[in-house]
Amino acid sequence: NYLTSSEIKTMDLNNIRIESHTASHEHLDKISYIDNVKTMKTSKSKLEQILNRKIDYIAYPYGGYTESTIKAAKQLGYKLAFSTEFGWIDKSNNIYSLGRIFVNSNLTLQQFKVKLNP
Repeated sequence: NYLTSSEIKTMDLNNIRIESHTASHEHLDKISYIDNVKTMKTSKSKLEQILNRKIDYIAYPYGGYTESTIKAAKQLGYKLAFSTEFGWIDKSNNIYSLGRIFVNSNLTLQQFKVKLNP
């Protein structure tokens, strides 16, 4: 159940910022540097073609990453990247492993609210 190009454009035009999440949802911490580059580059290129704008950010699938993942993200021109590490973030944190709150369709509204207010 992936989004279509049309749905991606519509969301982006309605202020839902679409950025990269790799080409095939790989566990980036379990694949080679070359494969990290390949999946990130494919995702970035496809989205830039669909949206006709630069893609600057990536959220690592499952939050996993290695130094090779960070190296690949920098090489491909991503300006920052998100992991799923928990904790408060400030300007001194590594901008290629920023934390984010993991959310999926199995969460109830109450569980979602709790995640937003730890």
